[in-house]
Amino acid sequence: MEKSVEDRHIESPEVYELITLGYLTSERANELTPAQQRNLTLPWVRKLIIANRLPVEQAIELTRQEHVNLESAGIYELINSGHLPLEQALRLTDQQCENLYPNTVYKLIMADRLPVKQALELTPEQCRNLCSPGVHELIIADRLSLELALKLMNDQLFYLESDVIRDLIMTDKLLAEKAINFTTRGGEYIRLQYTENLITKDLFTVTEALNLTPEQLQNLRPLAIRELIVAKKLPIQHALKLTGEQRKNLAYHDICKLIITDQLSLDHALTLTYRERSNLMSSEVNELMAANRLSLQQALELTPEQLHNLRPLAIRELIVANKLPIQHAFKLTEEQLRNLCSPEVYEFITTGQLSIQQALKLTYKQCYELVHMLATAQKDFLETLIGSTLVTTSEETHYEWGIYLDSVKSYDGVDLGTKILYLEKSITQDCQTFLNTLDKLYKPELIGAAKEANLDFIRSLKTINDLFFNNKVHYDNFLGACRIYAERDALTHFFSSLGSFNPQDFKDEIRKMIHQGIEILSQDHQEEITTQKQKREEVEKTITNQSDWRN
Repeated sequence: MEKSVEDRHIESPEVYELITLGYLTSERANELTPAQQRNLTLPWVRKLIIANRLPVEQAIELTRQEHVNLESAGIYELINSGHLPLEQALRLTDQQCENLYPNTVYKLIMADRLPVKQALELTPEQCRNLCSPGVHELIIADRLSLELALKLMNDQLFYLESDVIRDLIMTDKLLAEKAINFTTRGGEYIRLQYTENLITKDLFTVTEALNLTPEQLQNLRPLAIRELIVAKKLPIQHALKLTGEQRKNLAYHDICKLIITDQLSLDHALTLTYRERSNLMSSEVNELMAANRLSLQQALELTPEQLHNLRPLAIRELIVANKLPIQHAFKLTEEQLRNLCSPEVYEFITTGQLSIQQALKLTYKQCYELVHMLATAQKDFLETLIGSTLVTTSEETHYEWGIYLDSVKSYDGVDLGTKILYLEKSITQDCQTFLNTLDKLYKPELIGAAKEANLDFIRSLKTINDLFFNNKVHYDNFLGACRIYAERDALTHFFSSLGSFNPQDFKDEIRKMIHQGIEILSQDHQEEITTQKQKREEVEKTITNQSDWRN
């Protein structure tokens, strides 16, 4: 709606709303002082005006104390519902306001359980009592009188705030008057705490619970035993007479579950030995029994050594997947256990690349090599980068060199000894040390093809070093039309698309490939290479580092 000329200067949307609703004229609004306008912007004041509980003119003249009194959801509801007269609300003291603020007190008034007059006269202790969730709930449900609630002491509040006690009162199993007379010494709360579910299911009475001896209470404390009673697998009178050893047998959820599902009889459960009980409590045993891979009889007869063999997750998964017969699992040696628990060996078995029989026969050396072997795709790609593979055709036998190793081998700017010296350093010197070493190979005076060959030689050596040590490398990345330089690990950069990898496995494989390449290059040139390497080491002492190639 377009504002009229007369009230366009009224900036408060709340005041303007009262004008549009007909509670205030534009002329009167223009006469208001800033303080009077602020009175009309208070949320609960406006609600009372719109609910026709507070005249606008009276709202305009509210004092600070009066509008503080009205600024409460509870007081607004009490006024709006007719429980609290407006004039009385405006005269409330700070203490009376505090009495009406708590949500529980307000709800008791609204439920006609607490007169406003009495609420305004509450002491701090009485207000605390009524603010207790348990007390408030019991009063609303007519399970506790207001008079009694106002007289409660701290220890009596404790019992009524207990979910156990409150639930029993709410279901008419226990009188509130009786509950507040419990004592810590009497142990009534403890007895009801451990029998509440039996009482609510009418399997036990409050009186019977309160008369339990300490020994009988001890028998009912385990949740599993109470579950057996509820499931009608254990008569309550029988439960009260259990010996300490029988109680231990029935106190475990796993054994309780077997009884409830009729896999284990109560009589058998009561006579379990310590070892049998321990076996049935084992999560590994329960997992295999649930998967129908281990019978109850087998579980009971397990020796400590056999149970030890079932502990590793990989072993249980192989049993569940029908890859490993359980009788075979019982007889595994420590070395066989270690083999089958290796993630790599486990994967080979589950994917059908290795049989259980083959896996069990692996020697320590074979298992190590299998575990540390790169995936076929990873090794093949690594070969294309730094490998030296012997290829035999009908016409000839020759080596196929990886891209970076071939670049080093083919460079004619240095002798063979220097090439081998730098290949050795590429897998022995860390990133920064090797960068400084490579600075001595750069020849800034070269131009054209010679310069490109020099740079290609240096960068190939640097790439070998990056792969070996998994250094951080820079690469071009495009975000839309923008080209930016990003950084990531060398192995991630080259091999992330070929599956997960272990940097140490790559390190071992690269070392083997470089040593093999050096061995091939050195054939029939050992003495010459030794001399050239020594000469190069001496010459480098006088060469000035040139780092411009890094840019």
